[in-house]
Amino acid sequence: MAQPPRNLPHLRIEGSGETERYTYPGGGNTPSPPRRDREQHAAALSAAIGAALQSARDELAAREPTIAEGVPGFYLQVSLPQGESEAVDKLENRQKHIEVVSVKKREGTAFLEATVF
Repeated sequence: MAQPPRNLPHLRIEGSGETERYTYPGGGNTPSPPRRDREQHAAALSAAIGAALQSARDELAAREPTIAEGVPGFYLQVSLPQGESEAVDKLENRQKHIEVVSVKKREGTAFLEATVF
């Protein structure tokens, strides 16, 4: 068999390697994550958002027409676990005029509250 050119003389690999199956260094004793019902979770989120939007529409219809003239919209408050603070940026969409106006830590809990207009 022909020898390849040695352009890295400081590295020398001789002989042939052997193929082995990959083994996870932590063993194999880590439990798998719990099974989740994605359709049920999506339905619950959709229902919660739908209820929040309907409540906002009801409040808009009930308020005086002179309040916030020319600025259609409402405020929606979202609770997020503190570890999910990067999700706050994803709530905003300036092209659709959705803006995060406030983010604060909920006292006595591990949650953030973001207010979106």
